[in-house]
Amino acid sequence: MLRMLSRTTYSLITKRNYKQVFHAGRQRINASIWPNHVLNPVGASIGIIDKCNLKCIMCSRQDPNIQLGELTFEQFQGIIQQIPMIYSVMLTGHGEPLLHRDLFAMIEYLHSKKISAGVFSNATLLTPKTSETLLNLKLEDIRFSLDGATKETYEKIRVGARFDEVISNVSNFVNMSKKMGSKIRIGVRMTAMKDNLNELPAMVHLTSELGIRELQIANLSELLPQLEGKSLKGTDEETREVLNSVQQEARHLGTNLRIHGFIRHRIDNTRVACKQPYIGMRINATGEVNPCCGSTRNFGNVSQKPIKEIWSSPEFNNFRRQVKSKTPPAECLSCPVLEWE
Repeated sequence: MLRMLSRTTYSLITKRNYKQVFHAGRQRINASIWPNHVLNPVGASIGIIDKCNLKCIMCSRQDPNIQLGELTFEQFQGIIQQIPMIYSVMLTGHGEPLLHRDLFAMIEYLHSKKISAGVFSNATLLTPKTSETLLNLKLEDIRFSLDGATKETYEKIRVGARFDEVISNVSNFVNMSKKMGSKIRIGVRMTAMKDNLNELPAMVHLTSELGIRELQIANLSELLPQLEGKSLKGTDEETREVLNSVQQEARHLGTNLRIHGFIRHRIDNTRVACKQPYIGMRINATGEVNPCCGSTRNFGNVSQKPIKEIWSSPEFNNFRRQVKSKTPPAECLSCPVLEWE
């Protein structure tokens, strides 16, 4: 059978998670033949803990109405067992995943199911011992949240963190990964706002100096009342100038730059090019299911309904249709990670 495969296909199957290759093909075929038919989810962002050691100014934990929680290892296993076709899981939450006592066991469990694992972290707790453990576990993906290229700006936004310590932790992790020959994907995510807009070009240089080649810049979404006025609304000309500079620096330094959440056209002529509601979901630490990280719409709770039932519910399907329409949901127009066409 292998002789029948092209060299490219064989390379993909041997170098990448076979589930990812298989389901990517299924998604393409399904989209071309049955565009309104929804397959099983293939990816998920799972909030495992809402406890955090920081008080970031843009954090959703500031919402007085938010329900905070923490998944037990048994609950986590139960969720994964309900999504048999999944091939990728990002471990995150409204808090810091490294605070969860069962984080390492969760990564091991995902790998036992042939599922790739990723972690979002603020890097404040990334000790040499923790870094070594994560690398020994063959973690596939880790993203560090850095919202400032200087000590003053970073510590103003990430309240409670120490810039120099975080940079040292990230640098040590990168160096250790190289020494251990790890193939882990390492990236930095920066939330852009008025407080740090002018530091975006410097962030490209900082990530490059750290030996990181992936940088994601996401536009701050004013989901909470206290964030009103902090986003880049009304700064189109200045933002465009800065982002042009960022792109030039990234090309020069060989950085893989992804800029999300900035509308490239007028809203009334813009359609959302988003596949997220068709391929995955976000499950919070309280069990609530959202369509993605940019929406707080609750389609059900995994403690009350099977995930399959939530995934195929009329509410979720209506949301998907609205996303593809000329009048997308309100949160899509301020999505912090969305690509626009």
